[in-house]
Amino acid sequence: MFILQVYIVAVEREHGKETKPPREEDDYGESSRESLLSLVQPELPTLSQNWLGALRDYAYLSLPTEYSSQLPSDGGTFYHPDTVDNAKPHYKKRWTPILHALAIWLHETGFSVGEMNKESDKNSTVPANAPANMKREEINSDRFYLILGICVEALSNPQTVLTTHAVNGILKALCAVLTSEWPKQQIGVDPILSKEVLNVMHRVFLTQESVYTQLLAVEVVKAVLLAGKDCVQQDRTKIKEKEMEASTSSSESMDISESSSLGDGGEEGDIIPEKSVVYAALEVCLCVISRQIPALNPSAPSTGFQVPTRLTKISDENCSLVASIVLILADLPNLCSKNGSTSILPTILFLITGVLREMSNKGAERKSPVVVQGCLTAFRTLCSSPFLDDEDVGNKWRELLKSALITMLQNAKPSDDKPAIDEVTLLATIAMFLVWGPDEIAQTPAIQTQCVGVFRNCWGVQEPRVIQKLDKKKATSYIRGVAAKFLEYLLILKDDKSGLDSQHALVTASLNFAEVLVDKAEEDKRLTLLSLLLPVLVSFLVDEKKYASVSKTTQAIHDDCLNRLVKVGPMYPEQFKTIMTSNADLKLKLGLAIKHSQTVASSQKKTEMAANRQKLNQPAKPTMALKTNFGNFAAS
Repeated sequence: MFILQVYIVAVEREHGKETKPPREEDDYGESSRESLLSLVQPELPTLSQNWLGALRDYAYLSLPTEYSSQLPSDGGTFYHPDTVDNAKPHYKKRWTPILHALAIWLHETGFSVGEMNKESDKNSTVPANAPANMKREEINSDRFYLILGICVEALSNPQTVLTTHAVNGILKALCAVLTSEWPKQQIGVDPILSKEVLNVMHRVFLTQESVYTQLLAVEVVKAVLLAGKDCVQQDRTKIKEKEMEASTSSSESMDISESSSLGDGGEEGDIIPEKSVVYAALEVCLCVISRQIPALNPSAPSTGFQVPTRLTKISDENCSLVASIVLILADLPNLCSKNGSTSILPTILFLITGVLREMSNKGAERKSPVVVQGCLTAFRTLCSSPFLDDEDVGNKWRELLKSALITMLQNAKPSDDKPAIDEVTLLATIAMFLVWGPDEIAQTPAIQTQCVGVFRNCWGVQEPRVIQKLDKKKATSYIRGVAAKFLEYLLILKDDKSGLDSQHALVTASLNFAEVLVDKAEEDKRLTLLSLLLPVLVSFLVDEKKYASVSKTTQAIHDDCLNRLVKVGPMYPEQFKTIMTSNADLKLKLGLAIKHSQTVASSQKKTEMAANRQKLNQPAKPTMALKTNFGNFAAS
């Protein structure tokens, strides 16, 4: 039992998964990781076969009484037929760490029998009643289905009582096995098996309250879906290669429906609950979301329970759980066929927009950056989907994404039962759709009007990054809508600096926007914009005699504007020269500010050099400190 724990801990530490107390890490250090693995490494070929034999024994002994006739007549690896009743309690107590250790070992070796002595492996891993020439694929299949069957039976059997620690060990074992290459291929091509595992994870989410346990279950869900996704991608790649070959040969013809029917939903796009892996995944996602955010439970009205109008506080772990589920939702279309993706996309967008609304509204007791970032990443994933460029379903995808953005814009308006979402989240959401989405979204008149309205209302808190990332064609209408308000604010500040200390962030954001405005402007209009911007920048420069006496905020704005002026000159040399030549006061004030900046920089450099010389001249401290002070001893 000790060796099992040593091996599990050693491998988890090597992979960076072990959360060890800082003090313990300091006491033992990096060498303990190596020593732990080196302790068991030479014995792993033998140990792994013992673990496999013990696990196979447990599988036989766990059979119901009516199947007792199927037990091996000569006993198992570690029990005799006469000691079955005495052996069962021992197997029942120890099987979960054995399962976990064996799963880790199989993951580390990649389900390869070449990691150990092949003769020993052939003798000990092949079932007793199997042919002596059992092939490697059959050996791997025997191991895989043994572990998977034990895990599924233990997690889904209502009569099995497991501790939270045992459930965690089973989930870790499942994750280790399903992230190995060979099992990924097996489960990826078997939708029935994938669906069965997802249904078991659904039960875990319903029956286990530990957030850590649910996070482990999320990892298993990810592994199953990744296997299915890779399988679909491989099939699509093969069909594309066939299409390329067919295009070079006039005698061959390709069935177009073959590629469009790949994935969940098939050619017609029908998601059949009894057969669909994606449907099972959606059930899991909805289960987690509705438990963490009851307001999004679609069955709540029919239960008679009062749905809370305000989300209660949830922990950081719960937020990470919700964020992980949201990212899974965004990846589900990749498992679908073309038409299948349009069948599930409305549900996915509804859940993501709902989570974002509940977790970022102004009345929420807990705003989670992790969840918000997860939703934004999900929107970016969907806005970058290859289905948007598909001739058959691209239009449907664009319409649904437009609808999602319009829904988020509507969420910016408070209602009787829901407060509005906060401005920062709303602006970030708009950015994801406008920057990463297709051009059609940014150029839709109704969306443009509402987005410009949001920019105007939130101009005090926004950065111009949204417009900065748009190309000129997209950015023009948004610039026209909000430019006047930014420039008006800067021109007022040019003549009235009262209250400047409390507006540092707003000044910086406004100047950033003005620079973006100049960058996006047409060449013939850039001189006019620079004629407005440069005097504003120069107006924030402080006289060198007053610099030391002004506030830190005023000094920071001075330094920021001076840096901007120094950068603007080389970027637009002709316009810069024209403006400075026609305005002597601007040129003089800028020149004095640059000279003062150079003087301050030179003085600071001299001070640093003097300090460095002083450090070098100081006698070096002894490398070994004496504990006894000999200063009190008189010279003899």
